[in-house]
Amino acid sequence: SQKMSRAQGKLVTRCARKTSQLRRETMTRQEIIDLFDSTNITLVELSRISGRSIKQLKRILTET
Repeated sequence: SQKMSRAQGKLVTRCARKTSQLRRETMTRQEIIDLFDSTNITLVELSRISGRSIKQLKRILTET
């Protein structure tokens, strides 16, 4: 598997910090799609960061 670039890692870290500070707000569908498409983030990590379930994420990422 490919490793994340430094910039991608920083993006993931920023999103994690932002969402942990604003836990009651979830990421938008477009933010989720953009983050998933631009990094090698797993669904588990994306779920933790976005506040969405893996089932919800799969639905968001597969509907186009």
